[in-house]
Formats: sequence, structure tokens, C-alpha cells
Amino acid sequence: MRRGSFFRLRYDGEAMLDEADAVEQLRACFERAVERQLMSDVPIGAFLSGGMDTGAIVAVAGRRLRPLHTFTCGFETRGTQGLETLFDERSESRELAQHLQTEHHELLLTPEHFEGVVPKVVYHLDEPRVGISYPIYHTAEWIRQHVKVVLSGVGGDELFAGYPWRYASALGDPDPAAFAETYYREWIRFLDEEQKRAFFSDRILAEIDGFSTRDSFGALLREAGTDDPLHRALHVDFHTFLHGLLLVDDKLSMAHSLEARVPFLDNELLDLCVRIPSALKFSAERGAKYVLKRAMDGLLPAAVLERRKQGFTPPDATWYRGANRAYLEGVILSERALQRDVFRPSALRRMLDEHMSGRANHRFLIWSVLCLEWWHRIFVDGEAIQ
Repeated sequence: MRRGSFFRLRYDGEAMLDEADAVEQLRACFERAVERQLMSDVPIGAFLSGGMDTGAIVAVAGRRLRPLHTFTCGFETRGTQGLETLFDERSESRELAQHLQTEHHELLLTPEHFEGVVPKVVYHLDEPRVGISYPIYHTAEWIRQHVKVVLSGVGGDELFAGYPWRYASALGDPDPAAFAETYYREWIRFLDEEQKRAFFSDRILAEIDGFSTRDSFGALLREAGTDDPLHRALHVDFHTFLHGLLLVDDKLSMAHSLEARVPFLDNELLDLCVRIPSALKFSAERGAKYVLKRAMDGLLPAAVLERRKQGFTPPDATWYRGANRAYLEGVILSERALQRDVFRPSALRRMLDEHMSGRANHRFLIWSVLCLEWWHRIFVDGEAIQ
């Protein structure tokens, strides 16, 4: 048996396009990509977040499908503060749906949607994942009541530099080694090498001795086929963060027999994207996804093209401190969980204490520990899910 990669994105192809050609070719290529994804003998709908990526897909798909069903999942944000107050995009998506004349549907998730669904999510993922993914499970179950295929905007950020807060500091240093170290700190979600030693038990540390996340990251950087800092960063994001998104979306949508399609990852569009200069994707002066915004000009309202990036994530930092606190502490600090000797009990208690007191936001780490415990219960202990 031979093992290998089916596809690797590399930035060592043909000569780069100038701005005018990039904008013109991108618009035409994108429209062909979306139209190719509309081939189906079953009903098709589309996610609509109110942002540019899903909005552009809906704008093109809506020309062919009338009425086009669009779907938005929002979150209860009462009691939240800071950025979490912006996590509910229903009003923006509703306004865009009216502009694009779609048959629009909305789902509202609250803290009560969290606890009972975690075991089901873990079961269908069949491996622990970092991303907070239970909203995808609920959304797929709901959408499947209306259509059997849904178009997703996944991939637009990883191709066109949609995470500006991760690039700005790293791209300021032209030295390749300095860039690699800075971007690694931006890229890693939690637990660097030193923090691992404080968090995992001695048994686990002995088993992972010699493994370094930093080394894996460096190997990906070397595969990029370019010295351009942004394209090196996008190469890493494409083969790590995006890879995880696709796995989770596919498993949780197919848990409900819903097929999710991703027009941004069309082969022709990928081939074109690697020929677009990095400066047209992100720069301090132009901001993020510049060339994509120019290509979508006229297809979407200017307010949509300039809207701030908002990921599909619930306000878990607040929910974990309130309605879900007793559940989290009851599972993560249970005698059953502590006896597994995976994490140091003192580290688990410190993580929860720091989060619940508001001194830190450990929502991704809490989710990961919670999912690992449920993974043990289901796949190791043999516990049946309800």
C-alpha cells in the first residue's frame, strides 16, 4: 500500500497576474465555479451569513435557482460583552436575503442547545477536534428539513487572506526565520510546548516525547514553494485550519444526509488563486481579501463587501460561565475523567477557574477537553449516546 497526498496547494506555478487581469479572471472563474456546483437532481440551498463569501455565492446561484432557499443560524447574545455581542448575524443576513430576493430561513441557538448534543457531535466526528462545532450539527439537521444540498462559503478566507489579525504582525518582518516564529505564535490555538508540559500528565508527556507542533508547522512552511510571507502563511492555513473545517463540515452535515458543497475550492478557482499576487489579497493599506472584493463589486452592495469578518461561532465564553457551567465542571472534573490520567487535575481546575472568573477565555481548550472526555466515554468505555 502506498500513502500520499491527493492534492497539495503550491504557489510555484505560472507568472503572477496584474490587478486588472486578476479581477476580471477571478469574477468570471468564480461565477463558473458556482454554476458548476448547481448540478443536482435534488433541492439546493445556500448558507447566507450576511458577509461577502456566502453572499457572492448566493448572488450567482440565485440567477439560476428561483426561489433559492438560504439559511442563517444565529445565537442568543443577551448578557454578552465585547466582540460576542456581534456573534449573531441574523439581521445582516436577513437584509442581504431581501436584497438578493431569496427564500430565507433563520435558526436561533441558545445555551440550552449545547449540552445534549455534545455526545452526538463527538460520535459523528469519531475523533477529537479543536473547533467548536456543535452549531454545525444543529444547522445541518435543520437545513435538511428543506433541501438536500447546501452551498457553503468555506475556503474563501484561506485562499484570499481573510484573517487579517493573524497576518499583520507576522508580515512586518521580512526575515524568513523571524516570520516563521511570529506566525507560529499567531497560528497555534493554545498550548505551546511549555504549556503542554504543565497541562498533560507525565504518562502522556512520555508518550508524545519527541513530537513538536512547531516542527510540523515548519515542515508545512517549507512545502509552500515560495518565499512570499503571506503565501507561506496561506499555505499553512490551507493544509491545517481549512483541512479541519472541511472534515468537520462533511461529517456533521452527512450525519443528517445533507451534502455541503464548496464552490471556493473549485479546481479552476484554486489554479487561478495561486497566480494572484499576495499584495492583492492582503496588505496594510488595502486590508483583507482586496482582490475578491474588487471582483465582487457590482454583484453585492458595498456595505457587504466592507463588512468586518465574523466567524460562525457562538458566544461560548459567556455561555460557559453561565448556563453551561455546572455541566462543564461536572464532566471535565468528574472522577471518571480525572482517573484517565491524561491531564493534570490541577491544570484542569486552573483552566476552568480562570475562565469562569473571567481572567481568561479558554473556550477552545474547554471544548477540546470536553470532547476528548466524551470520546473516551463513547469509543473507549462503550457508553451509548442518547
